[in-house]
Amino acid sequence: AEGMPQEKVDALIRQETGKIHAGVIGQAIANKNYVYAKDWFEANKEDIDPTTSKQLAIAVEGAKQKQLADGYTSEFLTFRNSQTGLNDLEKRVLEDKELDETRKNIIAGRIQSRMEMLDLRAERVATQVDRTIQKAINNLNQLSMSGFEPTMDQMKSVINMARGTQYELEVVQMVQTANATRNVTE
Repeated sequence: AEGMPQEKVDALIRQETGKIHAGVIGQAIANKNYVYAKDWFEANKEDIDPTTSKQLAIAVEGAKQKQLADGYTSEFLTFRNSQTGLNDLEKRVLEDKELDETRKNIIAGRIQSRMEMLDLRAERVATQVDRTIQKAINNLNQLSMSGFEPTMDQMKSVINMARGTQYELEVVQMVQTANATRNVTE
């Protein structure tokens, strides 16, 4: 380096130093230690040549975005069966100022799809419960119409199924009718 202008020597030193810092940052990113990579870059970016610095800034930002997305993905898996948890997570994702728009849209889309699936599942279960209650009511009514009086155990089962549903009033009326019929025939 004798006879070389100091400016060129400094540039070569920064370039070589930049390679060392790039190796440290690259290893931190590979180990998923994104905070360490960011901190190392911030602490040493003045010692890195401009070209390498730009590349590392992009890598560090990408790592930060990946870390944010991984955190939300982990929470998504935790709350995948909770409508409330998913609603809260969606709100936080959409309000996150650090998460880039592409990742934000991907994560929010995944959350919305899962919430729709949970809604559909709940509707299927409700429909199935509805059919079961209707069938039980129809069976008791058919029994009564055939001249057989439903037992108290049979009625209790239907009362319990209908509790809190749209059929509760109908079942109460059915039981009152059965009781009135029982009192008249006795």
